[in-house]
Amino acid sequence: MQILPISVNRNKMEKSPSFGDCAIRDCGEKLATHFSYIGRELCISRPMINRTAIDMLAYDNGCEFLFCGCSDGSEVLDIYMSLLYLFFENKIPFEYFPKFKAFDSSPQMVDIAKTGGINISSAGMNYIKTCYPKFNFFRDESDVIYHEGDNIQELERKIGSTVEHSYQFQPKLLEKIEFYVGNMLQEFSKIKSNVCKILFCRNVARYNSEEDQIKAAQLLDNNLKKGSLVVIGYNDEHNVTDKDNNIIESMVNNINSCPRLPFAETLYSGNFVQDKTISGEGLVYKKY
Repeated sequence: MQILPISVNRNKMEKSPSFGDCAIRDCGEKLATHFSYIGRELCISRPMINRTAIDMLAYDNGCEFLFCGCSDGSEVLDIYMSLLYLFFENKIPFEYFPKFKAFDSSPQMVDIAKTGGINISSAGMNYIKTCYPKFNFFRDESDVIYHEGDNIQELERKIGSTVEHSYQFQPKLLEKIEFYVGNMLQEFSKIKSNVCKILFCRNVARYNSEEDQIKAAQLLDNNLKKGSLVVIGYNDEHNVTDKDNNIIESMVNNINSCPRLPFAETLYSGNFVQDKTISGEGLVYKKY
């Protein structure tokens, strides 16, 4: 049974770029380093994540997003912006917007995330305005670390990177996000299978023991509703080590020979399959 009040233009949704997608495509990897978690691992298609969320809302009795290891909230806000604008474009009432829950083991990081603050370079803000026209995510009195001016290019040349600004989300737009302190095993044990979930657990499992990784994956296998997604990171799927302090080079040299971490391997050997329509790199697992 369809619960959304209107249909969504799927063709428009799949072609509409998200902030991170176009930022990396046009500016290269260097730009991504200035967005914290925004735009990282862009082999994961945000338009396809959005389409899956809409399908869950329309045909699977609901959808929730859950972020494990949310850090300062930047990745959460990146995904949130993309889906929020999709609702805006298609005139879907905000009351149907899925719940976003995000936890981290660090109380300090959670406090930062709760502020709705986000650091974005001047180039990044231009992309936000391009990708999400006619929509203002941020408070007008946002604190600008560097003021725009005639000398902006000279300043960026001197510091060797794009200039960052600190913006704050409008409080009203944050009503659907809950940031809280938690750890992986405890939170995964609380999951209820009443609605489908899109769970982001990217490069988090590797910081837990092999035993806890296996337990976490088994909890997801037991508790998640069929059709739910688990989005993992390169370091989970390929177990890349960074001996030379150059993670990108390490990935390129070892990507095919690196085994999965126990977390990803346990998902793969259970009731999950890789969904390569969302990530050609195999970073998304779907429960069947």
